[in-house]
Amino acid sequence: MDLALQPEDIDFNNNEILFYKQTTVKRKQINFKIDTTKSVSSARRVVVTPLVMEKLKALMKRLDDVRKQFKFKVEEKYLFVYLEPHKRGVPFRREYVNHYIKRCVEQCGINKPFHTHLTRHTMASLVAGHCDWKVLKARLGHTDKTTSEIYRHLTSEERLKPLEAFQILEN
Repeated sequence: MDLALQPEDIDFNNNEILFYKQTTVKRKQINFKIDTTKSVSSARRVVVTPLVMEKLKALMKRLDDVRKQFKFKVEEKYLFVYLEPHKRGVPFRREYVNHYIKRCVEQCGINKPFHTHLTRHTMASLVAGHCDWKVLKARLGHTDKTTSEIYRHLTSEERLKPLEAFQILEN
């Protein structure tokens, strides 16, 4: 989850998001700093759908409108920020986002453990059947296929694919 995402990290011409940094926080949110990603391969460009780009444009416009009305604690523009007066403009903490989404999941009546990292597994499972391993590996920011395999979960449909070979022989 890239909470250090800024407008300049979005390439609207190519529908890509550049991931190469992350926030780290010690004690108070206002004392955050920007670090590079965990590894060199974690830095990557990820192609997204036009709908995602549309939503990012709307978010950026809304944040610009808020900036015109209120003073932000941080000069740099980040996309995922607190709007409370004492920390307005400061990037969200990972723990805050996890806690908020957990509450949303619970309110929906889902009684399973949840954290935002699971969305990486979901994305990998959803796209794995539609792309080459190299593409999935690059999208996840991994250096080798073995790490990506942890994220890729076999779907029911994939488990049945080997049977197609036998069905050809049986016909």
